[in-house]
Amino acid sequence: MKFNVNEEVRIKLTDLGRAKLRANHDKIFNTPELRRDYPYLAPKEDAAGWSNFQLWNVMVEFGDAIGNGAPLLFDTNIDIPLPKRRSADRREARKWCKGA
Repeated sequence: MKFNVNEEVRIKLTDLGRAKLRANHDKIFNTPELRRDYPYLAPKEDAAGWSNFQLWNVMVEFGDAIGNGAPLLFDTNIDIPLPKRRSADRREARKWCKGA
């Protein structure tokens, strides 16, 4: 199975992960030399606590703080939603499976 790093994954952030996202934002936008008025927008979480991120963004935001024995920034189970395929792709797959 191939999975492009631009595809979305779903993670459940911990309080430490939420704080890391905020700190990353503040590090860029709240420095004396780069005073910008960009308010921090926390990622949206569904009722079960899942947030959507592109995989590359998870790596950028959390990569420097992830390691064996490091405090968890998000739950270790990541949801990788299956891509929605076009109906033409499904028809072609069915034909191939039938040996047509």
